[in-house]
Amino acid sequence: MISVRSTNVREKWQQVMLEATKYFNVEILQDEVIKVAVQKGEPSEPPDSRQFCCEMFGALACRLDSSSIEKLLLSKVIWLCQDTDYTVRMSMCAQLNSVARAVGLIKTKELISKELFELLGDEEAEVARVALTALVDMLSFFDQTYRKEHILPILRRYVAKPPKQLHQLLLSLFGRYLFELSEDIDSDEDTRLFCTFFKSAAYRTYQDSQSTQWRELCAFNFPAVIKSIGVKKYSIYLSSTYKALCEDSSTETRKKMASGFHEVCSIFGEKAMHHLKDCFLSLLQDSDLEVQYTIMCNLSTILQTFNDPSIPELERNELMIQCVAPISQYEASVRHTWRKVSSLLKHFHCFPVIFPSEVLHDKFIPILFHHLERGAAVIKGDCARLLMLFTRHLNNNHLQVEIFNRLLSEFGQSPSYWHRQTFVLVCMQFISHFSRKLFREKMLEVCLALAEDPVPNVRASLASIMPQIKRTLKPPAPIELMSTFTERLAWLAVDVDADVREAARIAESQIEDSHMRRRVDEEEELIDRQREHEENTLLEVAQEQEKQRRRQALRDMIAEQDKSILPSGVHHSHSAPTGSKTRQTGSTLTKTSSNLGRMNIGPSAKVGRPNSHERLQPYRKPIGKVSPLPSTDRINDSTKLPDQLPHRRSGSAGTHPRTRQDGPYISADDTRKRSPSSMPTVLPTLQVPSNPRGSNTKRMPLTH
Repeated sequence: MISVRSTNVREKWQQVMLEATKYFNVEILQDEVIKVAVQKGEPSEPPDSRQFCCEMFGALACRLDSSSIEKLLLSKVIWLCQDTDYTVRMSMCAQLNSVARAVGLIKTKELISKELFELLGDEEAEVARVALTALVDMLSFFDQTYRKEHILPILRRYVAKPPKQLHQLLLSLFGRYLFELSEDIDSDEDTRLFCTFFKSAAYRTYQDSQSTQWRELCAFNFPAVIKSIGVKKYSIYLSSTYKALCEDSSTETRKKMASGFHEVCSIFGEKAMHHLKDCFLSLLQDSDLEVQYTIMCNLSTILQTFNDPSIPELERNELMIQCVAPISQYEASVRHTWRKVSSLLKHFHCFPVIFPSEVLHDKFIPILFHHLERGAAVIKGDCARLLMLFTRHLNNNHLQVEIFNRLLSEFGQSPSYWHRQTFVLVCMQFISHFSRKLFREKMLEVCLALAEDPVPNVRASLASIMPQIKRTLKPPAPIELMSTFTERLAWLAVDVDADVREAARIAESQIEDSHMRRRVDEEEELIDRQREHEENTLLEVAQEQEKQRRRQALRDMIAEQDKSILPSGVHHSHSAPTGSKTRQTGSTLTKTSSNLGRMNIGPSAKVGRPNSHERLQPYRKPIGKVSPLPSTDRINDSTKLPDQLPHRRSGSAGTHPRTRQDGPYISADDTRKRSPSSMPTVLPTLQVPSNPRGSNTKRMPLTH
């Protein structure tokens, strides 16, 4: 098939033959394939067949030993380098690197190098370009002496007076051959010569496509150029050129500078701050989002280089503060493109070490909360992990507790199942970054409550992290928590949803496997004890804030009782003095305002329209004075909230000091002064939240 008349058919089958050469046995290659390749290189064959012969020689050079190549192919290779058709010369020149490495350095210097140098001056520009590329490819193959004596003079002549047909190629390969020749260039004159050639192209500001391409090639090669000449010579020859390209008018040039900036930082090391600070800020604040995206792709590497301990702390902090605004603005610009947001979040892991605690809380934690609430599902895991990492590194315990409380209220107890499912991810990361004790104190109750969530997705998510929750209940955790955990896991195991049951089954098997191993991870235990020791103050702050919340809830409850104790149509007279009486039109109810504050109301009572058929009966026996509800200035830790007040039956020991009808408190004196006919004919329905954490309340009218 490689000998048919149709050129298209021959070319297709020739590619198949080249690919098959990689898998033939060496015996088949020597006995059959070489004969076919040599035959296709005869002068009588068409040019495309001779090109195929050149490509076959390159493929065979990678499979055969040097003696076989020297004996069977080398003479034919030299002859094809002098072929009358320039396309054949191009094809053979492209394979010289493979053939030279196969036959060895000595034969290459004797035979192949001469042909290569002649091809550099070929009358066809395409042949000369291929020859220059082959020469650069072979630089690492030649020894230093040979490079310095034969190759360096050629390249020095090219950069001094670059041929028009090779100028752009010399720029595109500049970093490669300068790096290979860096050990051979030992004079300042040679360094100046190469840098001058490079700068002349970088400063070419003509408004044409060729000038723009040249500046892009310079930007692409800049890291290799700096690596070749060193930091000292960079500050002498190329520092201004680097800054100019970072501020180039071409967006593609700035993108290429941004794509290699992290490599340049690695080369400079601790000196990067001094040389590259302005260039970095210029690229970070670039007006083009693609340039910003390119520099952000290596943000963590760059920031960690600038954060070297050898750099003065004041200088480091100044630079880091200047980086905050561009990073925040970039995130706001790409907020609705989750792929770019995900790429940016991958570099946030180094921020706790680089930025102050205040910056983390004020600038970056709001970003994480935003994406936890509204971001794509694929980035929520990263956001949860980073949020816990940042919270861990905050120096202010009050701010940490505020974040925990916000997670509980806005996610764990959110009306949105999407947020409750996100809360499960947060809990998993909480376990990884904080102690078990803190998780039990702050998160466990709300987390386990999700076992009763009405949405199966939330329950399935909870079931998937039950093994991690189980590890937080190791002794000395209270036994009651383990009982609650076991109960919730049992609920999930018999859930009505099949996916939830499957997730619970997997969790149970993982827990069982961990029990069978019975191996205590000493490192994990040590880390947890260390975290718990560090979080002592944090726990105290969390407990104190919880006490304050409970006190405020009780104050609010008392205030609500004072507002809603009167029946409809009765209002406080703010102008009346204490002890004055307020009358209800059309009713015989009379009550002093001082007694209103001492009314005792059940926790489940709720305000409503009074029922006209209900009548208040007089007390059957006088009762003593009832102690009022505790005032806000006497609230202590043992004070119970409305949802914790005990419900006792009237008449029993220690009963709530009310009459059987559980109505508003009426003193014994008032009872004696009034006749049954003067008692109010209707009984108001009172409303007090039964649970200060939620809005689920029950309506319970006051009974007779």
